[in-house]
Amino acid sequence: MFKKLAFGSLVALVLANASYAQEHEQGWELSFKRDAFDGTVFPEADMFEDGGSVSSKAHIGVACGDDGSLIASFWPGDIYVGLNAHQVEFKSGSVLRKFTFAAGEVPRLGNRLNLKAEETAAFLDLFANAAESVAYRTEKEQGHFSSIAARQVFDIVRASCPK
Repeated sequence: MFKKLAFGSLVALVLANASYAQEHEQGWELSFKRDAFDGTVFPEADMFEDGGSVSSKAHIGVACGDDGSLIASFWPGDIYVGLNAHQVEFKSGSVLRKFTFAAGEVPRLGNRLNLKAEETAAFLDLFANAAESVAYRTEKEQGHFSSIAARQVFDIVRASCPK
């Protein structure tokens, strides 16, 4: 009798406290870094493509330029030596944009494949106005980047750039 009562209590406890797995999508990430030499604190926003392992994923980022403007960068996800430029198409809804990311200096972060100022503005608008994930493709691969919180993160980065 005691065993039946104990088992029944355990079943009731488990059913009463049943929980369900919650799925979620990863949004843009924001981090702050400190320059080791001059102590300047600066922001950087990052987004890895959906799926795959971190080392194999394509990566996009937004960082501060010298004049407080934002610089968008792209990394294809593989190890490239001497990569000077990379063409990437992005699609959000019916909007399709082609960007050429060229090797250049990003202040405090070093050489990256990045966009010029006028292209960065179009890139930021594409993500900030996207209702869903933004698709991308290169000559070798394709995938998706989340647009979750893009506008908010870009605003924080812009407001936090060193003056």
